[in-house]
Amino acid sequence: MARDPGFATIEPVRTEAAANPLETVPTSADLRVVSAGPAPEPELLVVPRARVRWTAFRYRVRSESSRHRVAVSRSLKRLGAFHLDHALWAVPHRVGEPDPTGPTVASIRGAGGEAEAYEVVADHPDAADLDARLAAATDRLWDGFFNQVDRLTYAIEQGAAPASVADPLDELRFVHRHLTARDMLRRDAHARASHRLDVCIDLCRDLVPPDDPLFRPRAGRVALGPSQNWVTADDLAEYVVPVDDLPSVGWEQAFGEFERTIYQPAADRPVLHHGVFSLTCVPAEWPPIGARLLQRIQIFGASLDE
Repeated sequence: MARDPGFATIEPVRTEAAANPLETVPTSADLRVVSAGPAPEPELLVVPRARVRWTAFRYRVRSESSRHRVAVSRSLKRLGAFHLDHALWAVPHRVGEPDPTGPTVASIRGAGGEAEAYEVVADHPDAADLDARLAAATDRLWDGFFNQVDRLTYAIEQGAAPASVADPLDELRFVHRHLTARDMLRRDAHARASHRLDVCIDLCRDLVPPDDPLFRPRAGRVALGPSQNWVTADDLAEYVVPVDDLPSVGWEQAFGEFERTIYQPAADRPVLHHGVFSLTCVPAEWPPIGARLLQRIQIFGASLDE
């Protein structure tokens, strides 16, 4: 990301490690300026993708209908919607759901309220403003993750005991997988989050013994979890498919190495990264693709059991 040339880089002041660095949150007193100039964060490539289709949904209910308002909010969240502003939501289009807001609109109007829903296409007069609001909402989705990864990184740099980092790292990976399946855009903030998690894993790898369960390809039940999908403007669908239970870092790394030894390189073969497969395809092609993904992890799982 481009940075202001006057941005100052900061790092934690080296002090005696706390008894449990994971319970220590750095404050401004713990930081000192070490250089001036651009921050060292690498430029992250966000691959351009087709526009994700979504509907802008506005509604108004009677002021005394607080219970109805809560019910509407829960209904929209079940649809994977993002809250953009007061009574304004972005509802993604899913495969097999041509009118995602139809039942909610009918419910609001039936209770005497007002509701408006329209697809935000590229040439809509308000598209630029609404797209910017949605981008900001999806970025905010990752705020808690960035706080967690900062906390763990700081703890490692302060001398955290190797045994104390495995659970926080697995929690980070679980949160990242969950948010990846929630983020309908998966652009700048998602790319930064993935990079930060990669860096954090490398820090833990330098700290934790190589025979630690965190970095061993543990055998056990691994399957595909429920997939999420978003319809795009070119009539394709983007799928995010989690692997359950969340495999260890070592399992995921060994899976990649195993596949490189038995398959020819193929640009269209989905890669497992941070516990999810991500791919784009024609919706009708998803069932056989999903079956092949499951077969791939089963073949590798069988090799661990031998």
